[in-house]
Amino acid sequence: RWLSEADQAAKAGSFDDAVRLVWLGVLASQDLAGAVHASPGRTNGEHRRSWHGSATDLVTFVRVADRVDRLRYGGVRADQASWSSLRAECSPLLQEARS
Repeated sequence: RWLSEADQAAKAGSFDDAVRLVWLGVLASQDLAGAVHASPGRTNGEHRRSWHGSATDLVTFVRVADRVDRLRYGGVRADQASWSSLRAECSPLLQEARS
């Protein structure tokens, strides 16, 4: 659901919304997998520090979380290129959501 909505937002040119939605998908997916306890009140840093998944996925999770923070809060506007790159990087973390 999250990925589909993110793709629709990107297709409409709403890349900021697409970034937000794909990140929510990552959090939901990893919460279902038991790797992190996703909570609306937690920061991305708190999610990183509470990671319980694999070390390999943690590296990807941290990299993606940092990119999302830059795109959402760091004054960097999301565009087609940054969206496409972020979506590809999120793919391994969204595997549980597809099952």
